[in-house]
Amino acid sequence: MDIIHIFFYLAALPISFFYKKRHKHLWLFCDLPEEAQDNGYWLFLYVRKNQPEQEAVFAINKSSPDYAKVAQCGRTVAFGSYKHWLLYLSARNVISSQKASGPNACICYILERYRIYRGNKVFLQHGIIKDDISFLYYRFTHIRLFTCSTQQELEFVRQKFGYPYNYVQLLGLCRFDALLEPEKVQKTIVIMPTWRKWLSHPTKGHSSRQLEAEFISSEYYQKWNHLINHPFFEWLSRQYHWEIVFYLHRESQKFAKFFKSQTEGVKIGCFPEYKVPVLLKQSAVMITDYSSVAMDFALLNKPLFYYQFDYAKFREKHLRKGYFDYHRDGFGPVYDEESDLIAGIYNFFHCGLREDTTYSKRRYGFFTLRDQNNCARTYRAIKQL
Repeated sequence: MDIIHIFFYLAALPISFFYKKRHKHLWLFCDLPEEAQDNGYWLFLYVRKNQPEQEAVFAINKSSPDYAKVAQCGRTVAFGSYKHWLLYLSARNVISSQKASGPNACICYILERYRIYRGNKVFLQHGIIKDDISFLYYRFTHIRLFTCSTQQELEFVRQKFGYPYNYVQLLGLCRFDALLEPEKVQKTIVIMPTWRKWLSHPTKGHSSRQLEAEFISSEYYQKWNHLINHPFFEWLSRQYHWEIVFYLHRESQKFAKFFKSQTEGVKIGCFPEYKVPVLLKQSAVMITDYSSVAMDFALLNKPLFYYQFDYAKFREKHLRKGYFDYHRDGFGPVYDEESDLIAGIYNFFHCGLREDTTYSKRRYGFFTLRDQNNCARTYRAIKQL
């Protein structure tokens, strides 16, 4: 596949010198090849509605369940196609919620890291950063505009990641504009664990079948599958008609077929039937582990619980600790044992869905920006590049 993209790159490169002269202010957007739910889509939508004179194109596969809604907004290009390469090499700004924002992750990484590619990379982020994410260091990315959402995050990225000072700006996540729109909250608990690097990607000589076998035997699978079969959720579903939605991170969605619950009220959520923005807005309570999606939920000032049975291993093999300490800064209680988690949730329901005020104070104190002007701020910042 990379060989095909090398051909596309070499074929598009000379044409791009002429194309960019006629399209000097082209902005190229994307989220993921198969999705348009994140900050790239929301900024694209804002630009099309409020700045229609701005030339903007969104890269997405036509097979994506989100393709139709993007096509209704404006111009699209097939992700990874020759035309995508031409636009990538010609665009003044390449704007994405993902670090890997080009038509081929491997080739574009080389082009960007070694400064062969000279366009402006705008990183809208996938979530608020709280950990030490070394692959986002400036020497690896050469991102021109790196958006942050809180003062703590801004200071951490500026201090730790090595970007020039004004390359990192406090602008907010574009998706927060829509997230803060009022919507009726339902009697739903959403369980959203993040993924694990050591369980998601095959290594050399390692088949997909082996990967699945290792996943099924992993502590991660055993713990979460046991949790969604706990009698407490059956009681909550039968007696009080609550629904529980278990939704895996996109890197783990391929393993969703292995999770089963005997409780009718527990649903295994898969994309595109379930979508993260809708789950966040409609759910009343969240259970997660280390996912940054907890930040979105906290912005809505909704109660959440952390279940962290593999903290040491997560820090060793997935992400190193940053400025955020779950016990000191977390937006809900932290548990490493299932029995303690269930007891904590039971007590929460027994007390009429009341929580310790410490957590609501933390949620309100954490966010520097709490408005619906994130897209507008980001648009203005990109225009100034």
